[in-house]
Amino acid sequence: MSTEAITRVPAADSPFEHQLGKALVARVRKAARKWRETYERKVKQRMTLLKENRRTREAEERQRALKLARHVPMDLLAREWLNEAKPNVETRAYLVDKLLPTLIIAAEKLLSEVSKRGLERDDAGGAEFNPINFLAQYLMRNNPKFAHFTDASPYMRGIRAVADELKASVFAMEENRLAKIKAEARRQREERRKAEAKKEAEVGRRRDSLYGAFEFWLPGNGDVARGGVVLLGQVQACLKSFQCFTDSYPPELRKVMSFTRSLDEAAPPSDVALNKSAFAEYVCGFVSHFAPDVFDEFVDHLISCGKMTVASQLIEKRRETLSNVFKSCDEGELGILDRQKILKLFETFYDQASDETRVSLHNPRRWPVVEIFEEVRPDTASASVATEAEAIETEKRSAAEEEKPQEVDKPEGGDESVAKTDDEKIAELEKKIDDEVDEGPSLGVIREEEAEEKESKGSKEETSETSLPKVKLTDTDAVIKEKEKEDETNDAATKQGGEPSPRERIGSCTSRFDLSSRGRPRTRSTVIGSVVLETAMDSSGPGSLFDPLSLNESQFVQLVETFLGDEPNLDLAAELGHFIQSEYGESAEDREAKRRKSLRAARSAHHRRLVDILFDAWDRNRSGLIELDELRTSLKKWKGIEAIADKIQERFLVEASEHKLSRKELRAYVELLAREYPEAGDAFDDIMQFLLADVELSIEERNRAEKRGKWLDTLHWTGKTSGINMDALYKGIFNTIQTDGDVHGDGKFVNASIGILEASDSSKKGEHVIRFIASTPDDREVMVGRRVTREMKNVSFSVVDSGKPLHVRRVAAHGSAHVFGNATKFSVDEERDGSLVVLPLKNRSRRVFGVISIDTVNDPPGKTYQQHEISFYQGVAKALSAGYTYISIRLKTLRITQSAVAWIHRRCVGVKQIVAYLVEPSKEKSSESSFSLRKMLSTDERGESELLMKPPRLNRKDNLFRDYLFKCVNHSETVTSLAYGEHRIAYPLRDNSGYAIVVLDISLGATKALPPQQNSEMSRMLNLLSLAYAEVSQEVEEDEDLEFVLEAESVSEESRIAVMFDRMMLVELREAVEKLGPRVFAEMKSYVDPPKVVHTILQTLLTFFCSLSEDKLGDWNECKQLVTPDLLKTVTTFDPTSQGQEIDHKRVAELLQDVPHGEVAKYGSLPAEYLYNWLYVCLSLVEHATRMGGYARST
Repeated sequence: MSTEAITRVPAADSPFEHQLGKALVARVRKAARKWRETYERKVKQRMTLLKENRRTREAEERQRALKLARHVPMDLLAREWLNEAKPNVETRAYLVDKLLPTLIIAAEKLLSEVSKRGLERDDAGGAEFNPINFLAQYLMRNNPKFAHFTDASPYMRGIRAVADELKASVFAMEENRLAKIKAEARRQREERRKAEAKKEAEVGRRRDSLYGAFEFWLPGNGDVARGGVVLLGQVQACLKSFQCFTDSYPPELRKVMSFTRSLDEAAPPSDVALNKSAFAEYVCGFVSHFAPDVFDEFVDHLISCGKMTVASQLIEKRRETLSNVFKSCDEGELGILDRQKILKLFETFYDQASDETRVSLHNPRRWPVVEIFEEVRPDTASASVATEAEAIETEKRSAAEEEKPQEVDKPEGGDESVAKTDDEKIAELEKKIDDEVDEGPSLGVIREEEAEEKESKGSKEETSETSLPKVKLTDTDAVIKEKEKEDETNDAATKQGGEPSPRERIGSCTSRFDLSSRGRPRTRSTVIGSVVLETAMDSSGPGSLFDPLSLNESQFVQLVETFLGDEPNLDLAAELGHFIQSEYGESAEDREAKRRKSLRAARSAHHRRLVDILFDAWDRNRSGLIELDELRTSLKKWKGIEAIADKIQERFLVEASEHKLSRKELRAYVELLAREYPEAGDAFDDIMQFLLADVELSIEERNRAEKRGKWLDTLHWTGKTSGINMDALYKGIFNTIQTDGDVHGDGKFVNASIGILEASDSSKKGEHVIRFIASTPDDREVMVGRRVTREMKNVSFSVVDSGKPLHVRRVAAHGSAHVFGNATKFSVDEERDGSLVVLPLKNRSRRVFGVISIDTVNDPPGKTYQQHEISFYQGVAKALSAGYTYISIRLKTLRITQSAVAWIHRRCVGVKQIVAYLVEPSKEKSSESSFSLRKMLSTDERGESELLMKPPRLNRKDNLFRDYLFKCVNHSETVTSLAYGEHRIAYPLRDNSGYAIVVLDISLGATKALPPQQNSEMSRMLNLLSLAYAEVSQEVEEDEDLEFVLEAESVSEESRIAVMFDRMMLVELREAVEKLGPRVFAEMKSYVDPPKVVHTILQTLLTFFCSLSEDKLGDWNECKQLVTPDLLKTVTTFDPTSQGQEIDHKRVAELLQDVPHGEVAKYGSLPAEYLYNWLYVCLSLVEHATRMGGYARST
């Protein structure tokens, strides 16, 4: 029964029958489905069997054809089809291949049939036989697709051979386009196949390379345990460091080595862990397009970073061990140790160590363990270095004497009461510091007063009150130093009884001024030494300042690491730590002296921060100055201090027209008030609280001061973070002035121009001109590049001479003011009017170096400047002066560094590369990341350097593998490290306060240390570089005229900076030669047959001063006769840059090329070495002068 029949059964009447019908239908359908599946399976099996049979049959036929071919001879008549007629060869090849093999056999069969029927004659009958039908029937029955009977014919076999030859001929023809296309297609397919195979092999190789590199990121030197992972942040730091390496490459190569996508693009959290496969996949996403050689270079970089990661873990363990050593040695819990004692322990440990251990240690008597100026040289090559060392030693002795506790009259009760009083004072100071403002000056703010604030050397004898001399207001260092010295002698004093303190009389009136934290996280230490580290070392510089007498914890750890070397040997570190613990010790007097010193430093920092708060409260217009008269008016409200204020006023020699105080002068003023106050103890805080309580500001003044303060902070930040680019500072100045005119100046339209004082081109000595270097956009075409002289109609030189701001209410009515025409807006004859303010720009020594003019000439008439606007412009001028001075010093420093780097490469062949970084503040709140580095200068493989036009900025969190650079800034000490497979030295160039401002990254390649001679040369160059920076900074600090040693220095400021380093080397060598005296030439003249090196040096020296033939110079006796005392005097006074000299510098260079740098030192002749260095320096100066315009004429 079929399924259709079952489905057509009428429905049952009962429900049971209905359900039974449904069940039958389901069973029938299931049976039908099974039958269908069985049928299809059998059909597939049958078809598969038929296909197999067919393939077997075809294979058998092919075998049979091959056997037949071995027995059937080839018919040579078929060769007639083979000829080399090119026009029809393609047609013949087609016919022979496709048609003739079957058609010829068919024609043969047809002829056989005709012969068999006897139809060869024309008259033979045969109407029933149709040859066309016979031929067609044969062709259809013998289709070559299904039958191969023709292969049995010898003729057909010959035809096949001819067809193969014709095909080869067709494809060999150059005229055949089809053959070319087919051949090219086959070639491309083959190339694609090979390329894909090569690509797959390269992908596999790269994957294996990344897997192998991953093993170096885990501890065990490649023995990777299962489940080993690497943090994503470390991998990202490695990728960023690779980008930093490629920044110095040419643009074409840098483009090839750039990543596929940006690292900042959708970057996952840096704490994500990556296993081996995830590591390879993540890295491949950036470098998949790299060429094989570039990829191999990247893998090498990846392996180097992996090794550094593993080493950093061991270094961190070593640092923990050394930190524990520091804490165990710091018995007084002051947070500092004696640096000189630690260095002495290094020397003892080094002398007692075995030769094997000594190989891994740095010499504690040589740089970089000790500082360059502390290094004891075996020779007396540098008189300046010896003088510096003597000065430092004297300073150490005087500091040690100063730190000895003074003997004072002990109160009844013995020593216990004195100690108790000190403890109470320390606890009181800690409480003050904990309650004071923690914000302090914002990081990166350039304040003229902060830059000027340096500890004055020496100590001044304390005089009595009646014989105290008058003090200039600008000489505030002496007042502050005198106060600190007085604090040192009065540390044990405490307040006792008497009238209620001024703080009690003031009451709660200080609630308007919050002295608590203003945003920065507060940290409180349990010991006074840590308070010093957190408060005294404030935001004036990044990291810790360098102190040749003491070490904090981080500096101690870094110094020990430098001594131990770059390899993280934990056993050696533990041995050294145990030795230091057992040998280091401090007496009770030393600890007490340090404690008092810490107390004084913390008190000084506390006072400085309170002065900042008071100054910001009184400086309502943000001019950078506060009125002294207003301050005295406020002090008159305090009964008992008015007379003291009048007395202090008499001691300050203040000009009647300038009764204003700067931030530093305010501190000196309050220090004097507190010292003269009759009550016992320190009245500084009471005076500060009283003055703060007396400040009254309206809401408008508060809002205006807050906005202007933010704008000035932005200007200070711009000045410190612009590298050596002045344009950003100028743009910020103009934006601030125009914004203030719009917001606080009733919508004034303000223009401004900046002019710098420069030497005139005229022959008159001392003549200057003002050259305008920047202006707002409306006046840029008119003002930029314009020069103003004293003979011209102007008011700028009046400001330069007086050093005070000048306000011209109406330019048109002023006789000296001149408005330069602007052809785009005004006609030449149109009278222009408006207000003008000209303010002086001063350096730290208050010498005027330029002006800034602000006018409303382009604004509608009727608006004049108000006093609060002029006051704010004074603050803007101070910010511009500080920023300009800051950037100028950095630019000069980098120019001098270029010269120093060139000399280091010339003298130290072991140095591979030197990179210079500027230290700039960062917006990070963490003390470890409070600064960043800007790459400013880099040398190539030839030692040539250039300043980078677009210097990249390095942040600490993105440069984990260059952390040694940031450690150098943090500790202000030389740091050695093994980075990227190269030994590196990070050398800090410190400012006068002891903070690092420039870091030199010196790469030694695979060499662990330079040879002694080269190391001595490099340390000498770096010391001269430090002295050059000190000289540049001192020029700004002191208001004195420059003294020139060389004639080229007087030409221009640019030429002076260009030859400064060479000039310092020349002066050093002059002093060294002069110190030796006649011994310089006595040793040389004692030779009968001198070494070639000595003879060449004397030949070169005589070439500078004498015009002799080569024959005479080659005769030693002739040369000796020319060596006279006058020659020594000439050497010590010779100026290679003076005009009118004929110096054959090419001949000098040729002679010096025959003397290698290290060859002179091998003879042990100090005079020869001095003269050799003198000749090289003179040659360099002659070349400098030649490039600058021929101040030393070359023959």
